[in-house]
Amino acid sequence: MKIKALLTATACSAAFALPTTASAAVFSFTSTLSGEQHTPAADTDATGTATLSVDDSAQTLTFSLNVIGISLDDLWDTLVEAPVGPIHLHDGDVGANGPVVVPFAFDLATYSDTATGFSLLVSDYAYSDAAATSGTTLSFANYLADLQAGGSYINVHTDAFNGGEIRGQLAPVPLPAGFGLGLLGLAGLAALRRRA
Repeated sequence: MKIKALLTATACSAAFALPTTASAAVFSFTSTLSGEQHTPAADTDATGTATLSVDDSAQTLTFSLNVIGISLDDLWDTLVEAPVGPIHLHDGDVGANGPVVVPFAFDLATYSDTATGFSLLVSDYAYSDAAATSGTTLSFANYLADLQAGGSYINVHTDAFNGGEIRGQLAPVPLPAGFGLGLLGLAGLAALRRRA
């Protein structure tokens, strides 16, 4: 009886220790941006780093970008005034150009000057609003699948490089190393419990 109680307590503890990604339905992605990744490559020293979180229950996106070597004044004036903004997420594989899916307009996102460039932050952005602004017909489910397959990128458009100065492919953040072992341990505990 003590073994059964111990196994139950251990299984409960392990379940609470597991990451909540699956239950919360939040997927994370990262990107490092450079001119070399642009198609065609842009001759620039500017760089950037970005994170994207996608909640597949709420169908919302939270995006953060930090850029070094480009100021807010350098962003392409034509797109600063446009609904799609000078920074957006495209649907497309490495080395291929694709359509805008998620735009970040100046009146939607928080653009801020930094000492070395600028940053952008937008929280809980409804995919349906993004799709309406960009005009994409790509469903949320299909875009999330493309993201998970590495088929989406960030593009930063500037006055000097209207087509995009820096670009970065979004890559899924892998699950923690112990995640698979935790699931394996829970399966083992369940098997032992059935025997008791």
